[in-house]
Amino acid sequence: MNLNYWKLLEKYPNYIGFGALHYFYSSFGQTFLISLFVPNVLESFQLDNAEFSYFYSGATLLGAVGIAHFGPYADKMDIRKFSIINGLGLAIFCLLMANTFNKWTLCAALIGVRLTGQGLMPLIGATSMGRFFSQNRGKALSLSSSSMSLAEMVTPYIVFLMIQSLGWKYTWMAFSVFIAFTFIPAVYKVVEGHDEFRLPKQNKNKNLVGTSITKKELFSDYRFITLALIIIFCPFVTTGVFIHQNLILQAKGWDEAWFAFTFVGFGTFRICTTFFAGPIIDKFSAGKLVVFILFPVISGLLIMDWIDHKFALFYYMCMNGMTLSFGSLVGSALWAEIYGGEHLGKVKSTVSTMMIFATAISPVIFGIIFENHFNTRIGISILSLLGITLAIIGQVSLKSIKPATHKA
Repeated sequence: MNLNYWKLLEKYPNYIGFGALHYFYSSFGQTFLISLFVPNVLESFQLDNAEFSYFYSGATLLGAVGIAHFGPYADKMDIRKFSIINGLGLAIFCLLMANTFNKWTLCAALIGVRLTGQGLMPLIGATSMGRFFSQNRGKALSLSSSSMSLAEMVTPYIVFLMIQSLGWKYTWMAFSVFIAFTFIPAVYKVVEGHDEFRLPKQNKNKNLVGTSITKKELFSDYRFITLALIIIFCPFVTTGVFIHQNLILQAKGWDEAWFAFTFVGFGTFRICTTFFAGPIIDKFSAGKLVVFILFPVISGLLIMDWIDHKFALFYYMCMNGMTLSFGSLVGSALWAEIYGGEHLGKVKSTVSTMMIFATAISPVIFGIIFENHFNTRIGISILSLLGITLAIIGQVSLKSIKPATHKA
């Protein structure tokens, strides 16, 4: 039976709560929260911005390697046990961050919080939602992932006040205690006993590559690569545009204050899309929608490229927020539809690793495009053309994919 949001939450509060916990607590490893500590870290370890960027990019890339290794355990282990182990790991790395004494312990702590927080927390949340829910998968993902938007709204100012009153190291210590005494007991509580929700999905149906799948098989299939690139495209573009926004603003004659204001549209469209995307995914399926997630951001890039009025930037940011939110939900549902629940952790960890690598190299590639070889207008045109090409190839690829069907 197809349920609306309220009825779904009423019927499965614990399961959706389990997913929401992981999206919310992933904030302890996300850039938006870690960035609040940068001035204090630079001062404490006598680093400049460039040095910290190298450390942070390196930590992100090593975290991606860790996701590729540990992510598939979501397919093999009791999901609650895996979640608790990861939660303990995040608490320990937060404690390490509170006790860093040189650049190398700082780097180790960053690797840990990026891996367990930014990487594995949302992977566990999305995998658990994707493999248990089938008909209402989109709505379940919308409800659970909305806690990430909540975290983005409420935690930065609270953390800012904590740093001012406690200092940055004691704030990380408080994070560690908070995770250990709230997240772990909550995970125990919401999924109790020998609940089937905890167990790996046994998929008996043939899918894209059969009943067993390896990373080699994934990367040897052009259809997987194409679909993964579609999902990755918007985060790749977003990272590059945000890092090099000063070059775009200079070329267009826009000011930084206006750029800051456009985040109102970005956040509003991202949150709203989270809720209306779920029913659309449930009605049409992620497979039929995946190529369409690129249209908003492509239209935003084209408008920003062709029009010099400052509202072109506002439109781009709104469309960017829509694609990021829609893409995240469609991506989580897509892999479950194609591969079923049995290998969902492995597939998602592979895509997550690709995404993190893409966003790590994005600033470098955008720097080359904008600064050395092309002006910003040509650079934006290239990005638009790339998005259109991916959409066309993706549509062709989907015609040859037979989705897995499984009971959930």
